[in-house]
Amino acid sequence: IEQRKTDYYKALIQGQQHRGTEKEIIGDWMLFFLSSLEMLIERLETKYASYKETGGYLNDRQKEILKYIESSQPVKLGDMSKAFVDLSVNTLKKDLQYMVNENIISKMGEKKGTLYIVQKKQ
Repeated sequence: IEQRKTDYYKALIQGQQHRGTEKEIIGDWMLFFLSSLEMLIERLETKYASYKETGGYLNDRQKEILKYIESSQPVKLGDMSKAFVDLSVNTLKKDLQYMVNENIISKMGEKKGTLYIVQKKQ
């Protein structure tokens, strides 16, 4: 809306000319509003696609975990618990699951035998 102020106010004024009467027509304003939503959706889809291409967003803690996996792979959760004593096991599990879902790391095995490795870049 900020980028199309003139069009916005024109549609708004036109829609409010006969506000509250039978002659009230807000079609132009609705079309403006819907086209603005469409533009926003397109921008968000583009931004999301770029995040997916780069493998998702990692916070500082997750970046440290990734560095550890890269330098020590394959790694078990128990190894990471010893390396990151200030982090709870639940936090590690959550971060690992996020990185698996974002295809940043791979998970092999199940339960206590699960190993984590860094995904190979294509």
